[in-house]
Amino acid sequence: MRFNGIVPYILKNIGDIAGSNDPQKKITSPGFLRMLLDYSPNIQYPEIHDGECRDLRIRYMPRGCDNVIDAPVCEGIISPSWKEQTIPELLYRGVSMVIPYDLLCKLEREAMQPESFGTPAAEGWKILWAFMQTNINDLLTQIDKTLLLEQAAKWGVNVAYTPANNTPKNIIFGKTQGMTDGIVRLITDAQTNEISGRFPIVGNGAVNNFMVWNNMKSGTDLLGFGSQDFSIYNDVHSTSVWGANHFGVFEPGYIGLIHVNQYGNIVRGQFGDTFYFRIPIQIDGGKTIWFDAMMKKDGCPMPTIHLVISLNYALWNMPSEVFNTCDRLSGYNGSLHYVGVNEDCIRVCTSGSSEPEVEPEEKP
Repeated sequence: MRFNGIVPYILKNIGDIAGSNDPQKKITSPGFLRMLLDYSPNIQYPEIHDGECRDLRIRYMPRGCDNVIDAPVCEGIISPSWKEQTIPELLYRGVSMVIPYDLLCKLEREAMQPESFGTPAAEGWKILWAFMQTNINDLLTQIDKTLLLEQAAKWGVNVAYTPANNTPKNIIFGKTQGMTDGIVRLITDAQTNEISGRFPIVGNGAVNNFMVWNNMKSGTDLLGFGSQDFSIYNDVHSTSVWGANHFGVFEPGYIGLIHVNQYGNIVRGQFGDTFYFRIPIQIDGGKTIWFDAMMKKDGCPMPTIHLVISLNYALWNMPSEVFNTCDRLSGYNGSLHYVGVNEDCIRVCTSGSSEPEVEPEEKP
């Protein structure tokens, strides 16, 4: 027996089932990128304000040293000397998406609902923005990884150790703090490197484990230590780029994210068959970063929608020559490299020193 007109199966979107945990739109936390957004100094390319394409340079005068005299002289000994740093060339990362007519004509009515997004508002369909959201994670991941790779070549000298160099230093995180390890050591290292105020930490493994454990403390431990207030950004991508358990300590104002929006100022809105706009993406419920976007509608031979979202960006670090060679901070640039060691026990001092044996270098 043949039955005509049987209703099709019921189709539900996985997002309607998973809710806020929708895997189509889940973002893998780009910890380094988020830290840069939270702590970046005010660095902008001139074209954002003036509409002119020019290079950006940072002028600085190294801190003076070995210039003190012990008797008056008539002739000048030193005079102002400026140096300039050229901002790194911008990197580009983007995602290009296409929705052809043979797909459009098969979509459910819900997917074809009109919807606008971005600034200035681009008009499209619900399926277009859903398609874009499923590709945001890949874009953010690649941006975060390239920033991590850039930082891997820009670690500064840590003057809290002898000899002063930029090799990663071991930091022990245990069930309690000691005078020569954990957060105590990071604080004293920061003091020696003249870091002022609160400093963010980015990394993976042991340092993130410490953050989780630290946030669970409701009182003091056996040695009287309570919960410590630190900004620690977990970044799973740093494992493959920096190494397992590696993390960085950064001085605010000494590192930053530069990103330039190509669209939204002079180039904005409709140009021929292409619409140029910007879209806001919020990361981990924190800061928002604006991406460039362009949407092109081709009508021959069949309608096709092209959507490209992209970002032009660069990592900025304080010049390593900002302190003279005669200065105690020579080579310091505000980024210190460490490796976390997880020691899940209470260590007892049996000698006059509790210095960790894993630390290959001694503090001066």
